[in-house]
Amino acid sequence: MKFIDGIVITEIADKKVAICTGEASLVFTGFINLNETGYIIWSDIEKGLNLEEIAKHLADEYDDINFDEALESTKEFIDMLKKKGILLD
Repeated sequence: MKFIDGIVITEIADKKVAICTGEASLVFTGFINLNETGYIIWSDIEKGLNLEEIAKHLADEYDDINFDEALESTKEFIDMLKKKGILLD
């Protein structure tokens, strides 16, 4: 998985957001709010981790979710990014 070029993560009012710049803004306009979990998933994708590795990271990070729940949440977030056209396989 790889993000398209031209996405910037910044903070607005103490919240992390992803914004497309340059040619990437032709693919997606607006911004994506990243809560703590979304930011972890985003960062793990940037590090080159696969779906299962990201889910394991989330399950290890949060005591109140198991691997299967983390896997489902990760899939949903990744699917949303792909539908917006900013994440490639």
